[in-house]
Amino acid sequence: EEAARWLEEARALAPPGDLAAEIESTIGELAFKRGDVRTAGESIERALRMIGTRVPRRTILIVPLLLRELVVQLLHTVLPAWLIGRRSLEAAGSDLLASRFHGRLGYAWWFERGKIATLWTHVRSLNLAERYAPTAELARAYSEHAPAMMLVPWHRRGVRYAQRSHSITVRLGDLHGQGRALHFWGA
Repeated sequence: EEAARWLEEARALAPPGDLAAEIESTIGELAFKRGDVRTAGESIERALRMIGTRVPRRTILIVPLLLRELVVQLLHTVLPAWLIGRRSLEAAGSDLLASRFHGRLGYAWWFERGKIATLWTHVRSLNLAERYAPTAELARAYSEHAPAMMLVPWHRRGVRYAQRSHSITVRLGDLHGQGRALHFWGA
């Protein structure tokens, strides 16, 4: 309760932009941890809109967006040397922040909007992160890809991505990320 009050105050004081969006996303993450998945989803969707990312509200709109993201992911899988890690981190703008927010949104949408919406936001997160050299956001997206592949089911791919995530987090010295990767690898 106290954290929620402080975050609400911080959001009111923050100027528009990435910082305000991060605070809004954190409010959503807190709501999720408190079991309020509807507020979590709404807050994280708001954070995405605050950084200029459109979020579809209706499932019928998500299907063509999901198909587009799946085609991009297929191309990333088939032509990784040409399509993955090709952009400079200096040019990332809000892409990596959007990737992180989409990853968080997937947790809330799993309970609130179902598999199709969750898969879209997950693959969108993955595709955004894969544009750049290995980052914490890419490691997070890769680790989250492991349980997503359990739904398909495509277990070998899930294990490969958990291993990739672990490798990136080891290079970055990110112990929390290593734990997350190992957890999803174990799943």
